[in-house]
Amino acid sequence: MKQGVKLTVVLLALLTLAISAAAQTGVGVRISAVTEGGIIVYDEAGNSTMYALPLTYVLDQVWNPAGDKIAVVGSVDANFQVWVIDLAASSAYPIANGVEPFPPLFNSAGDLLFVAPPETLPTSMETPYTVRLMLVTPQADAQPAQIASFAWQVGCGGGSPFPADAAYSTEAGFFGNALALMETPYGYLYSTSCAGVGYGLINPATGEDLPIPNSDNMFRAALSPDGTQLYALYLSPNDTNRARPILVRVDLSTLTMTELTTSAIPDQITVGVDGAVFVSSRAESGDLLAGLTAEERTRISDAIGLSPDYPIPSYTVSIHRIDPVTQAETLVYTGDGYAVGRMTALDADSILFSVIANQQAFVTEIAQTGAFTGTIPVAVYAINTDGTGLTLIGENVRQFAVE
Repeated sequence: MKQGVKLTVVLLALLTLAISAAAQTGVGVRISAVTEGGIIVYDEAGNSTMYALPLTYVLDQVWNPAGDKIAVVGSVDANFQVWVIDLAASSAYPIANGVEPFPPLFNSAGDLLFVAPPETLPTSMETPYTVRLMLVTPQADAQPAQIASFAWQVGCGGGSPFPADAAYSTEAGFFGNALALMETPYGYLYSTSCAGVGYGLINPATGEDLPIPNSDNMFRAALSPDGTQLYALYLSPNDTNRARPILVRVDLSTLTMTELTTSAIPDQITVGVDGAVFVSSRAESGDLLAGLTAEERTRISDAIGLSPDYPIPSYTVSIHRIDPVTQAETLVYTGDGYAVGRMTALDADSILFSVIANQQAFVTEIAQTGAFTGTIPVAVYAINTDGTGLTLIGENVRQFAVE
């Protein structure tokens, strides 16, 4: 049963962590990011401090409300662990070992939540894989306590021969579908499957565990600032081709769903501090195999195990701002890139986002040598929500989180 939980490590083994995080400028807030050997923290001016961790892969990291601790979930040999970085003490310590690959969560009270495996593993496929929601004071040697449990579908698998897919999964979750563990006024929102599809809402105080209606076809959740509105992508069962996801909003007080119109196929979602919704998208813009010789195409197909005619396109990415009331849409950003990895609002007037580069370097190196030895670059930018003031924050600054 547990083998399916290792899917992230299998996919992301394509991507080395031997990267150099290079911040170019500060944005007035503290930012943390994943780099080789641990977590790097940038202050408001862009000065950095490195915190080493004994992890070979970092799943995600998040700041606490007070801004003095960062929780990290990562793994060694597919064994996921929870660590806490104490910024004031300039130290790091483990919290739990052998956990499930959910992102960590600091709740509004400052306590740390994570997901642990069942106390007893199921002995048959008919028995639900019931994981435990754990809460702990983020202090060294503190003992976690179970506050709830929920059934979680495991057994996900899959991968890709393309390093940009690995970079995208690192930035945004497995093939873009990050697992959810989020606090709302009605309880904790969680993903019901390892694929990041489906959501439940559990209230430890009452024991109530509600499935979100229609969420078996929902993924890539984002919450409004007050936690009352869930935004997600939705594959309508009425779309026989299931080709275009729809942006939807679920009012968590009533569990009613509303569809929102977007001009392009939505990809990643975040919600601004003023409630505006930011949606990324991408569109094919070129053919990276154009102009290659038959020998070079064969070299590429042999290396990736696909037909010489299998397309490797380049993309243009964009970010749009959507007013949640009027649904008016405005363009915030457009540029070359394989995908937008993650987005977050800095304030009411600006957002921070990462862009995964197109695979030109990958195609060129394999065409010439038959192997790819590099990584796909990831750049982080800040931009005003009116589309002005684009600023490069860092190159190869991966999996950023903002205080």
